[in-house]
Amino acid sequence: MKKPLRIFIISIITILFCFVIFSFVFANFFISSYHSSIERPPNNMNFENVTFKTSDNINLKGWFSKGSDSSKTIILLHGYKANRTELIPKAKIFKDAGYNILLYDARGCGESDGI
Repeated sequence: MKKPLRIFIISIITILFCFVIFSFVFANFFISSYHSSIERPPNNMNFENVTFKTSDNINLKGWFSKGSDSSKTIILLHGYKANRTELIPKAKIFKDAGYNILLYDARGCGESDGI
């Protein structure tokens, strides 16, 4: 085998190997869970702990607070690799406006089950 052809084949194999390793690490980062313990909710919001099951039997945990106008409910969803505590400032705005508030940890985040 000629030297340039051998170098080319080794280069292609090295690039493919690096691509596979990078793809595995990148994918693992995005599909891994982000469980964390959640501190007690703020007392001034009157949150109660709630748990509900998904259709595939995963427990999702969160907080619910009744507002002064209990016919309207706002459900706030946290961002990627976060938990319900990041939503407390926004929840306070809606709570002060009289809405019921539901904050929960998405599957695999915070205290909710799943991966």
